[in-house]
Amino acid sequence: MPSPPDRRSFLGLFPGPAVLLPVGAALAPPGVPSDTAHIPETSWTPWGSPGPAEGQVSPLKIIVTDPIAPEGLAVLREAGIQADVKTDLSTEALKAALPEYDGWIIRSGTKATRELIEAATDLKVIGRAGVGIDNIDVDAATERGVVVMNTPYGNTLSVAEHTIGLMLALSRHVATGTASLRNGQWLRKELKGVEVAGKTLGIVGLGRIGKEVARRAQGLDMKVVGSDPFISADVAKGLGIELLPLDQLWPRVDFLTVHVPLTPKTKGIIGSEAFQKIKKGARILNVARGGVVDEKALLAAITSGTVAGAALDVFESEPPKGNPLIDRPEVIGTPHLGASTAEASIRCGVEVCEQVAAYLVKGEAQNAVNLAASPDPQTAPYLPLAEALGAWAVQLVDGQPKRIMLQTGGDAGKAQSALLLDAALKGLLEIAKGGGRVTLVNARMLAGEMGIQAEASVEPGAVDYPSLVVVTLETDDGNVRVSGTNLGKLGPRIVDVEGYEVEVKPHGRFLVLRHTDEPGTVSRVSGLLGDHDINIAQMVVGRIAPRGKAISIIRIDDPVPDAVLEYLTTSRRFERVHRVEV
Repeated sequence: MPSPPDRRSFLGLFPGPAVLLPVGAALAPPGVPSDTAHIPETSWTPWGSPGPAEGQVSPLKIIVTDPIAPEGLAVLREAGIQADVKTDLSTEALKAALPEYDGWIIRSGTKATRELIEAATDLKVIGRAGVGIDNIDVDAATERGVVVMNTPYGNTLSVAEHTIGLMLALSRHVATGTASLRNGQWLRKELKGVEVAGKTLGIVGLGRIGKEVARRAQGLDMKVVGSDPFISADVAKGLGIELLPLDQLWPRVDFLTVHVPLTPKTKGIIGSEAFQKIKKGARILNVARGGVVDEKALLAAITSGTVAGAALDVFESEPPKGNPLIDRPEVIGTPHLGASTAEASIRCGVEVCEQVAAYLVKGEAQNAVNLAASPDPQTAPYLPLAEALGAWAVQLVDGQPKRIMLQTGGDAGKAQSALLLDAALKGLLEIAKGGGRVTLVNARMLAGEMGIQAEASVEPGAVDYPSLVVVTLETDDGNVRVSGTNLGKLGPRIVDVEGYEVEVKPHGRFLVLRHTDEPGTVSRVSGLLGDHDINIAQMVVGRIAPRGKAISIIRIDDPVPDAVLEYLTTSRRFERVHRVEV
C-alpha cells in the first residue's frame, strides 16, 4: 500500500533531489581516520547480541591457538574474557573445540580453514597477530558473518629492519663469510662485496613497511624509487621517493624489495617479465610473503647471471625443503623471521587482544579486513538507528523484500552511507531470514542471495531534523518508509512512519495500527490489551489531519497473543495491524 500524501518532497522528508552514492563508497569524511570503529557502549553489537557488560550470563570465551605474549592475554583477562591457550591441538580436536568460543586468536602457525570456520558455530571474530591473512579463509569467515582483523602496525619496524639487514648481508656476503670461517677457510679476496650508498633501491608496495624501508635506505644514502597504485606522485615525492610504473622501475634498480600482501593480483608480481627488464647485476629481497616473487623465474635469472643474488625470508612453501634456491651460493635466507623480535611479538600480541576484546565487548571494529570500511566516529552513532529502521520496515509490510533504499541528511549525511546500509540490511535480514547469523560483514552478501537490491544516497540540502536516516523498503506486496534521527545522549528516535510524524524509541516491543482518527479508537485498543493483561508503556498517535488517516504506535511490555492480533486485524476500525519487535 503506498504511503499517504505528504507536504514534503523526496521520500516525504527531503526537499529537493538526492545524490546517489555507489553502494561500495563506505569512505570516511576527509581528515577522519577509518581504521577504527567507535560504537556507543549500548546493547548494540555488530552481531546483534549484547556483550558481557549488558548482562551476558556466560563469559565471552576466546581460544588462542598460537603463542601470544602474556601481556596480550592480560588484556583479555582485564576485559573479563576467558582466554584458553591451546597451541597443540590436532585439526580434529580444534574442530571439536571451536563451537564453544566467541573469538579465535592466531598467528601464522594456525590455518583457519573453511572447515574449521564452519565448525565454529558461535564464532564472531578471528584476530590475526600480524599482517598476513593468507592463512585465513576470509571468504568463509565473511559468509559466516565473522569479522577478520589483523595487526598491521605491530611488526612494521621489525620487518623494515630485517629487510635492511638482509640487504646489507647480501651485499657484503655475510652469510657465506661466516660459513667459510666455520669451515676453516679465509676467503677475503673471493668475497668482494658492493656498497649500498649511491645505489638505487626499488620498493614495490609503499605501505607502512615499504615507507619505513625507504626511510632507512635514504639514511644509507640510497636513491629510492617505488611503485604503488594506491599512493599519488605528490605523496611519494613528499617521502623522497620517485614513483614509477613497474615496467619503468625494473631497469632502474640495483636492489629490489617487495612489500605487498599475497593476493591473486600480486602472486608472482616479480617474475619472468620483471627479470627480462631488470638491470643486470640487481639483487632481490623478499621479506613479504612467499609467492609474490616467482621462485622458478628467480632461479633462472640467477643461473643466467641476470640477478647477482637474492635474500629471502619467505618462500612459496615453508619450510622450503628441496627448494633449489637454498642451494645457490648467491642466495641467503632466514626462516620467516621478519616479524620475529621480542618487541614485535609483544606489540602484535597486545594489539590483537585489545582489538578482539574491543569488538566482543563494545563492538569496536579495528583493522577489520572484511568490512567495506570501519565505521568512523561520525558514522558509529547512526549504526544502531539504521539497523532498527531496517527491522521496523520489514515488520510493517507483509510482502517479500525486493529493494531497500537508505537515505541520509543533515549530520547523518556526513556518515558512511554504505555502512549504514549494511546495518539496515542486518536489521531487515535478521527478521526476514528467521534464523542464522547476520552481521555487518555478511549482510550485503546475504541480501544479494535473496535477490534484494540495495542502494544508499545522501541528501545535500536541508532536512527537517538536524540528522535524518530514511529507510524505504519495496516488497511484492507494497512499500513502507520509516525515518529516524539521533538525539545525542538521548539516543535514536523513530520520527516518521509512512508520512505520519511520531516520536518513539526504536527498540522494544510494539503494536502498530493504521486507522481512521476518530473518538474511541485508542480507548478500545487499550481496553482490549488490558483485558489480556498486556501492559502499555507508551502510546503515540500520528495523523495527517483531524479525523483523517492516522497511525498508533503502542509500546507494550508483554507479547501480543495471536488471537488478539487476529481480532484487531479483522476489525473494521483498523486498516492494518503489525507487531514490531526490535
